[in-house]
Amino acid sequence: MRRGELCGLRWTDTDLDRRHLNIAQAIVAVPDGTAAKTPKSGATRRLAIDPATAAILDNHRNAMQQRAQDGGNQLADDAYVFTHALDGSRPLHPDNVTAAFRRLPSNKGTVRLHDLRHAHATQLLSNGVDISAVSSRLGHANPSTTLNIYAHALEETDERAANVIGALLA
Repeated sequence: MRRGELCGLRWTDTDLDRRHLNIAQAIVAVPDGTAAKTPKSGATRRLAIDPATAAILDNHRNAMQQRAQDGGNQLADDAYVFTHALDGSRPLHPDNVTAAFRRLPSNKGTVRLHDLRHAHATQLLSNGVDISAVSSRLGHANPSTTLNIYAHALEETDERAANVIGALLA
């Protein structure tokens, strides 16, 4: 997900039992704070998540509910998943997310937040995940966009394919 999509994620966009997220909006910086908009591709997309991520999100939601109760509030059904507001009513500012990521002790500013998105795509492609699936996960409107950006990962996969077919024919 893009950082604005993470900031725009609401609990109503999650289905942790079925392990998927609906990416329906993004939060962007505007002069007086933030605003919600449609995702960059202009379309909502569904993103599958693995069981461990679903469990982490479930624990996060429980912690948010407890924090809200401790503060005399109730977490709204449509609360933002990532927020400082006790009731979940306000999203995080995307620039603050980037700044916090830079300050992580394990990062020390050497990796950009957006680099994680590139690493995700490269790993998927290098491990043989179909270009259409990767494109969909990234929210690219067209798989050709993914191909243009990640051709290097496909070249590595092509080399592996040549070795596999060579071994089969030997």
